[in-house]
This record gives sequence, C-alpha cells and structure tokens, in this order.
Amino acid sequence: VNIAARIQPLADPDGICISEDVARQIRNKIDSPVIPVGQGDLKNISMAVAIYKLYLPWQKTPRAGARFLTKKSLVMVLAVLSIAVLIWIVNKRTQINVPGRPTIVILPFKDMTGDSHFAQIGIGKILSDAMTQKFYDFASVQLISPLRVSRIIRELKLDEGGMAGNSDLEQTLANKLNAQLLLTGKISQLGKSYVVTVELNDIKNDRLIYTQSVREDKEERILGAVIDSLTMAFQLRIAQTFGFEKDNQTSAYLGLVSTTSLDAYAHFVRGHELTLNGIFHPGIEEMIRAVEIDSNFGLAVSNIACSYSFNKEDSLSEIWAEKSAKFESHFKGTGKEALIVRGNIAWSKGNLDEAGKCYRLITQLFPDDRSGYHYLGTFYAYGKKNHDEALRCYRQSLELLPEYYPLTRDIAYSESVLRGNSAAVDILKDFIQKYPENAGIENARAEIAKYGGHL
Repeated sequence: VNIAARIQPLADPDGICISEDVARQIRNKIDSPVIPVGQGDLKNISMAVAIYKLYLPWQKTPRAGARFLTKKSLVMVLAVLSIAVLIWIVNKRTQINVPGRPTIVILPFKDMTGDSHFAQIGIGKILSDAMTQKFYDFASVQLISPLRVSRIIRELKLDEGGMAGNSDLEQTLANKLNAQLLLTGKISQLGKSYVVTVELNDIKNDRLIYTQSVREDKEERILGAVIDSLTMAFQLRIAQTFGFEKDNQTSAYLGLVSTTSLDAYAHFVRGHELTLNGIFHPGIEEMIRAVEIDSNFGLAVSNIACSYSFNKEDSLSEIWAEKSAKFESHFKGTGKEALIVRGNIAWSKGNLDEAGKCYRLITQLFPDDRSGYHYLGTFYAYGKKNHDEALRCYRQSLELLPEYYPLTRDIAYSESVLRGNSAAVDILKDFIQKYPENAGIENARAEIAKYGGHL
C-alpha cells in the first residue's frame, strides 16, 4: 500500500504506473504495452523501486525511452529523436555511424559469496551476461561481442573463471580486444544481504569512470531491480562522460522477456553458449529447462527457435518461433535480440524486406558480432536466392567465428549453387581438416556424402 501510494503521483493524468512486481505478474496477460520508465527512490521506502508505465488504449503509443519524473531517475533520460533517426536511416539503407562511440567489454563477475548454489550455477557469468544483454541495446557504445571475448580468452590460454577479479589479466584482455571501456563486477554477501558492485574503467586513458554498489536482501531481485538499476546508472554515466546525452537510448525492453530466476538464467547461459559453439541439442535442452522454470522467459524461447533454425530443424523452429511471437510487443528498440526476433517474425509472415532491414541493422550496430552477418546471409541465400551476397555476409561472420560449423555448412550450400557440388565438398573437407575435434564434424561428413563426395 505504501509503495502504491508513492507511485500514484508519478502517473500521468488518467494514467497508471505500477511496480516491477506487478508488471511481472501481468505481462503477456494484457494487450496494453507495459514499459519500464526508471528507478524511483520513494519516500519512506528503503529500496529503490523499478517503476513501469501501463499505456492505455486512449494514450499515445509509447516510444522507446521515457523521462521519469524524479531527479535520481534521470538515468532514464533517452533521446526519442535518436530512435527516429535510426529508423529513418534503416529505411534509407545507409550505414549507421556514431562518431566517437567507445568500445566496451563486459567480463564475468567475481563470486565472493562462498555460496555453493551460486558457485554451481555460475552467478558471476549470469550477472555479466544479464548486463551484456542490456548493453546490446545501448547505442552510445559499441559492445564487443561475448563470442569474441571468449575466443580471445582461449587464444591467451586464460582461465575465464579464475580471471574474474584479477585486474592485470582483465586489463590484458581489454587491451587485446582493443576495448576502451572495461566493465567488471563482483557479488559478495553481507550478513543476509547480497551486494553487487560494478566498476567501469577507461583503459585507454587509465582512469576510473564510475563504481557503484547495490545491496539486496532478496535473491530473486538480483536479476531484476539490482541489474536494472546498475545498468541504467552506468549507461547514464557513459552518456554523460562522452557527451552522448542527446544520442542515448537504453535497453528497457529486456526486462519483460528476461527472467528473475537465477536457476532459469543459469540454464539459459549454458545452453546459449553451447549452441553458439555449434553444440545444438544439448544447448537447446538447457534452454528448454530455462523455459520450464519460467514460461515467460522470452529471450530463451527466441534463442531456442533460432537454434533449431540454424540446425536446419525447420519444423521445430517454427513451433518455437510461434511461441516467441507472443513476446513480440516486448522486443522493442534496436537491441540485437529485439532485431532478431522482429526480423524472424517478419520473415515468417512473408515480409522479407522488413526481415532484411532488421538483419542489416544488426550488422551496422554490432559489427563484431557474427549473428547479424549470419542472419543477413541466410536472408540473401534462402529468401532472395542471391548467393553471391549471401557468401559475402557468411564470410564476414566466419572471420569472427571460423570454427562455427553452421556457417561452413551454409557457405557450402551457396557455393554448390554457384559453382557445383565439388566446391561444396572442398569447403567441408577443409573444415574437417582444420577443426578435427569440432562438434560439427559428423554433420560435415554427412553433408559431404549428400553432395556426392568422399573423405
């Protein structure tokens, strides 16, 4: 009752504002959009409360980014104009260029709790992944792909788990990735409370930009209010530091398609990493477990559909794509996952041009992430039958993750169309020779047989 009384004055006349707990309970049960508008420091309420606005039928359609009404929640100051410009640019099919946009790498957090359950689920990886997902929708920085981070960690023969909290190793990795900004964090326990501390350093200029800690008593709020408030605070500080106040947008949409269940998110992280490395069925099984724990975990549902699609299991992909479609209204903005979902849904409805725009924008906003190039290549190969353009996209993706078998398989298919089956066989044989321990080897052998070749 006290929280409701404090939230009420923040609503527009004849409007409704609600807390995060209420938003979570009603999501997917009403047609009206529910959009996050910031953190509220409410009188006589000890913890900051995440506030959401319910847009009623007679109100204007919400635009990404709303200005919250309290001083401290200026963290949600967004530039709606920026989003309008992005949409205009996509329609004109020109390249997006954000001058001076700093690169940022987000590394796994250090677990200092001593909690055996946290150690088992990999809480440090969960927290860093949750913030990474939100930074994908923050246009003021260029996020370095987590896949590229993992690849460099392997090349440097670093232990990802043991690296967290080692400032020398973290800085070495950031320099190798040519990152200007390094975001690191840790979670510790103080009595019965959890404390999440995040630090942002400017590696190139050797300066600490910002550090902040949030204390929380309830485990289920760590992936909700805690990560939300920290993300918004650091995004605001970056925008202020680099003068992007007018070009800033945040990742509000993700709160409605993610989960507050640490166990569900742990399955999602494990599954997502497996599928990104071409290990599809075990990865999909992990993500299905995540959805079984939280049926509203739209991010996991979307990734299951995509994973089946990349593994060429089209019937199963269609089933999960249909499930992901119910989350469509929550995938707002120009974040990578939002663009993937909207592109896939557009394709399923036969709107190929809209799908192509979404995939193309991913490559422009996230140039070192292989996903956009792969989706765009697939669009050209299977949607437009333009295999020359498909190969150009596939090879850009392959440069970022050469050991990812589904890319080689798709390249082989386009080569077979353009230059015959023998060209496809040569590509597949080369993959087997380069990556003899890869999870896609058996599939590669089967593809060679399909093209009439022999090992």
